[in-house]
Amino acid sequence: MNRLVFRCALGLLAVTGCGGDDAPQTTGGTGGNGSTTDPSGAPPVTVSATTPTAADSSGSASGTTGGPGSSDTGGSTESAGDSTGASTGGSTGDSTGGGAELTADPEVIAHGGTVVISGTGLTGATEVTVEGVAIGDFVVDSDTQITADVVDAVPTGVDVELAVVTEAGTQTGTVTAIHLVINEVDPDSPNDITADGEEFIELATGVDAPVSLEGYTVVLWSGMLESYVVVGLEEDGVTSAEGLLVIGSSNVDPDIAFGAEANNIQNGEDAVAIYQGVAADFAGATLDEVGTEGLIDAVVYESNADPDVSELYPLMSCCGRFPVIEEGLTAEIRETVSIVRCADDRRSTDAFVTNPMTPGAANDCD
Repeated sequence: MNRLVFRCALGLLAVTGCGGDDAPQTTGGTGGNGSTTDPSGAPPVTVSATTPTAADSSGSASGTTGGPGSSDTGGSTESAGDSTGASTGGSTGDSTGGGAELTADPEVIAHGGTVVISGTGLTGATEVTVEGVAIGDFVVDSDTQITADVVDAVPTGVDVELAVVTEAGTQTGTVTAIHLVINEVDPDSPNDITADGEEFIELATGVDAPVSLEGYTVVLWSGMLESYVVVGLEEDGVTSAEGLLVIGSSNVDPDIAFGAEANNIQNGEDAVAIYQGVAADFAGATLDEVGTEGLIDAVVYESNADPDVSELYPLMSCCGRFPVIEEGLTAEIRETVSIVRCADDRRSTDAFVTNPMTPGAANDCD
């Protein structure tokens, strides 16, 4: 197994170059305990989760067990599943103490994202949970709406229980909860078919079932801090039964095809990121404009010590000693490996190694 070669940027250096100059393109379709709101009209109150995980925590969800219907957590294990049909969450459930069943937007919630929960009589809510686990910090926006962060401790699975506790009782509904991550990236692919004609990005959800990723977008950031490829997941973003989705060249049999047959992913120093939002929010945007708002996961990578682009480094917030992943020091190495996830942590270089490419299949982590 080829281990990664990391390097640490010293100081902030000016952008002197990046990978290939590809034209921009758009692909695909367009809580815890605490005080509550005052029903007399006081402003919304933020309620902290009872779990210690922060709202933008990138910690692993491994080891968290959910209730009935939940799947194993984490984004790097890819065992086969028997579920059929794409899940888009749900809204059914039992309620006690009156009130309508809860609904969620998006219906598929991701660790590190946010969700708007709708119901009735939500004023005074003291707890918001998924499968009995505090969802994260939340704000009671009104009597019919709560906005909540989704921490990594939330159990993953299809149609897991969403609950809001108020003085009047507990209201419930269902959502699908996922650990959405970049599972594999191949910026410099073999030249067997055509030069760089087998590039791809693989996403994983940590749920062994087909799941719709509507409401999420993959953005490729260049070393010039511009979005040069934007892939909306609204139309074709449904994962396999193993929870995987491949965006790539037509030569790798992708779920979503890039606009060109080859040279879609720049070699580095560049980045791939997943955001909660639609493609129109990112097409033609700069990283200065977008920042990390709505950021779910990211990978900053390079090929043979490319010029440093320190402005990309805030995309990597968790767990890695260095913010950049090296695919390989020579073209011969880079064309035989990809950047492979072997741990669950989001936005972390420590989660990756370089190993042979496996688009649409289990990662090689041996």
